[in-house]
Amino acid sequence: MIRENLNSIKSFDENKDKRIDESELKNATDVAKEWAKLAKQGKDGWVYYGKEGQVGPKDWQTIEAIAQKHPGVFISRTSSKYWLPAKIVSFAIEQA
Repeated sequence: MIRENLNSIKSFDENKDKRIDESELKNATDVAKEWAKLAKQGKDGWVYYGKEGQVGPKDWQTIEAIAQKHPGVFISRTSSKYWLPAKIVSFAIEQA
């Protein structure tokens, strides 16, 4: 799922060369798996990117509802510098 969405994980481009290399891809995969684990545990602290910028923190159920209305929404954790499409985290939850 992540390989098909490389344009949507630009926040993982650590060296700012405008391409996601293998180590950055692994980092994105690890973050998606970790966030999936936190979501399954019902952890709060989720934010999403809306019209007005960053919104949150919210619980996972709220993020799921927003993602159903807006399938392309990007999410993050309050303590993270990374952003992922909610659909990638949802996919990771299904695969776990």
